[in-house]
Amino acid sequence: MKKRRIHCPVMVEALMDWYDSHPRDLPWRKNRNPYWVWVSEIMAQQTRIQAVRPYFLRWMERFPTLEALANASEEDVLKLWQGLGYYARARHLHEAAYLVLEKHDGQIPHSYKQLQTLPGVGDYTAAAIASLAFGEREPALDGNALRVYSRLWQIEEKTESARMRANIRERALTVMPAERPGAWNEAVMDLGAEVCLPRTPHCSICPIVRHCKAFGTGNPGRLPLHRAQTEPRLAPVAVGILEQAENQYLMRRRPRQGLLGGLWEFPTVEIEPNQSLKQSLESLFAMLGFSVQIGVEEHRLVAGFSHLIWDMSVHRVYLKAGFDSAKNSLRWVSPPEWEKLAMGQPHRQIAAWLTPPPLFPDTDCSYNVNRHESRLHFS
Repeated sequence: MKKRRIHCPVMVEALMDWYDSHPRDLPWRKNRNPYWVWVSEIMAQQTRIQAVRPYFLRWMERFPTLEALANASEEDVLKLWQGLGYYARARHLHEAAYLVLEKHDGQIPHSYKQLQTLPGVGDYTAAAIASLAFGEREPALDGNALRVYSRLWQIEEKTESARMRANIRERALTVMPAERPGAWNEAVMDLGAEVCLPRTPHCSICPIVRHCKAFGTGNPGRLPLHRAQTEPRLAPVAVGILEQAENQYLMRRRPRQGLLGGLWEFPTVEIEPNQSLKQSLESLFAMLGFSVQIGVEEHRLVAGFSHLIWDMSVHRVYLKAGFDSAKNSLRWVSPPEWEKLAMGQPHRQIAAWLTPPPLFPDTDCSYNVNRHESRLHFS
């Protein structure tokens, strides 16, 4: 079977002219330094571009070079990432920077295939870095690009399908210009972000609408097709607030792998179906080296993640005996020191509730005084 050839210079020229006249003003586009491109692409994964801007600028002030990042502590890296979510991205970026410094003489790999060997760099990110920073002709297929291409060629397969992505990549290579491949990728992504929107595409101002098969059918908003999303799991969670003399609170660092990995928290446990809240908290503190008495619920909040909803019940706990000083994941921390720790948003919320007026002015800690309940939602 012969490969399809869809090369369309008229469409390519129309899209590139539109892009040159309507580029998004993004700080990382002012510098094609591979490190800038890499950091911006990692930050933008599953995150709104407008939310990335301040984080990127602060990051470049603190870690202006790959060497500065590689030599930083994980604690500093996570603290600067705090609030951006999906913290594994920060840990992988930190690990990869060290790897590039040690194994590649500080030079970020240039090719799509080499970039994929770095921690946290998948197909899309490798293609974006290779094309934007090094001019490699490789389609970058983020959500915006997949939406544009699937409508352009009316591809009736779900975006989660590996076959669908391979199909789009093959077709995209036939229209991607040999010159400025990075600009082409940005043009497609910008079109998806500003014109070819998920539910209500602005077809009347699309520069390539005459080439769009989905527009020709009269219902471009139907594409792309997606696998049905599963509802987030609701999990009851107990949080124990243990305070000792001189306003010191027990905190522990979460395991590096998993949800909110490597961040500090007030001891927290998901309540198992066969256990009561009291039993779950007592077992958690026993594992940490404490015998405690559980107090009544004093605060409640709901924290939403992409796949999970925590229904969090916050209790004071009172020390009866014990402390295993060998556990280096534990720390007694006073409120002024909280600001120095990398903490997930739910625990920043609890810290703010414990120390009015808010210790973290950027944290929304409004709550219903009658029910002592607050709500968060973040990725």
